[in-house]
Amino acid sequence: MVITDTLTVMKPQNATRIVPAGEFKTKCLQLMDEVDQTGEAILITKRGRPVSLLVPVTPQVPGIRGRYKDRIRIPDEGLPKPFTATEWADIIDNAGTDDAA
Repeated sequence: MVITDTLTVMKPQNATRIVPAGEFKTKCLQLMDEVDQTGEAILITKRGRPVSLLVPVTPQVPGIRGRYKDRIRIPDEGLPKPFTATEWADIIDNAGTDDAA
């Protein structure tokens, strides 16, 4: 398979079926539905020579790197340091008490 920016395109050897151009012309919409439902590619030939490949389109999900780029901003000073076990214990011990008093 060849990976493009947003689509995966299959190479001709991945075609599960070969259809002559004349048959494709008469059954075009039916074949498109078939490819969409089965996910299997169809190689279209003209006089026995491969000329086109009908493949399902599947959008690529971006990897984890860069997925949230421009959506999450980390302050210049960085993130606050995590609590230590002692600090967590103090937080839990003081839960429910009113610190404002």
